Amino acid sequence: MPPDWSFITVRDSRNYGLSEAQCDAAFPRLWSDIERGLAYRKEVGNITVEDMELNWRQEAVVRAMIYDHQLYVLDVKGCSPRRDLRERALAVLLSINRAVTSYTGPLPNIEFTFCVDDWAYHSLLDENSKPVTWGFTRLPDWDDVWIMPDFGYWSWPAEPVGEYSQVRTGMRLQEAGRRATTDEELQHSRKKTLRSFRDKKPKVVWRGALITEQRQRLIDLWENKPWSDIHGFDWGAPDHKSKYVKMMDHCQWQYVLHTEGNSYSGRLKYLQNCHSVPVIPELMWQEAHHGLLVSSGDSQNYVQVRADYEDLGEKIEYYLANPIEAERIADNNVRTFRDRYLTPAAQACYWRKLIRAWREISFEPELLDEEGNMRGMPFETYV
Repeated sequence: MPPDWSFITVRDSRNYGLSEAQCDAAFPRLWSDIERGLAYRKEVGNITVEDMELNWRQEAVVRAMIYDHQLYVLDVKGCSPRRDLRERALAVLLSINRAVTSYTGPLPNIEFTFCVDDWAYHSLLDENSKPVTWGFTRLPDWDDVWIMPDFGYWSWPAEPVGEYSQVRTGMRLQEAGRRATTDEELQHSRKKTLRSFRDKKPKVVWRGALITEQRQRLIDLWENKPWSDIHGFDWGAPDHKSKYVKMMDHCQWQYVLHTEGNSYSGRLKYLQNCHSVPVIPELMWQEAHHGLLVSSGDSQNYVQVRADYEDLGEKIEYYLANPIEAERIADNNVRTFRDRYLTPAAQACYWRKLIRAWREISFEPELLDEEGNMRGMPFETYV
């Protein structure tokens, strides 16, 4: 790494091939869950070949291998029949492959499994088992679930979202108060002065399906308040398109509200790409970047509310009365998340850090089976 190198968002945010030293310099606080999983396995013992079996779930799991910079798919269980699981599995594999093929430095050979359900230990065939795997999220006592970036960092196919970099660009354009129609305009938009935080709608926005008691309570307490733009909808209803807000359009509001879903919710990373104040309840489910959340002090980058949303009104009214304080939080949010730790470059670095750590506490995989045939299928053939 050049001695004077530092991460510059405009130049480096989509550089998928940063060196290991550059990744550590740019994203030093991103590895906390990897370090946790590594420490736990060093204490209880290494991962074995037997741990790679997919006999603990009927669906949503993949067994794969990286060998000599080549990604192989060894086994897939229950992802093809369901469109959502198939799309998620492909998105994860595509993200891993990009992190591997864009990098010219050495990477270890590893064998691993991952789960693309909302949470890895859902619908276990043996409820007493706690298999070791990669997942999108974990509860604090799930020591053997290693958090990986979720499928949305590649693309969330649902209409209101889209490909991750495209969403980020759309949000920048939204905050610039314009739409781009050509590549030249897209490039120009990155240089424009963004719309002031104070020019945004002085309300808190939320849209979502009422699939949990927590979300229903949010609606019961705070829908149709003077400071709220909070509404639920049913994805199956004929009029649902008139009620939802496209993800990139959330940046029109000063305050963007997060809720958890069946487990974690993939929306948070998108909300944190807005120059807005994220409003986040006490979280049950952990994601890789949650260790970067700061709820108070000079570095505060979100507003924390109770899990039951009882104090949401009090918090929003306070910051509406103190706009300078609110804008500082929005600035910190952008600085921490949009412009650094949630960049595509950061996700590629995270994958490679996960690969290296996994090899420290696992085994050297075999390229050939007992009959001398190559195991699995090259990713390019599978996809």
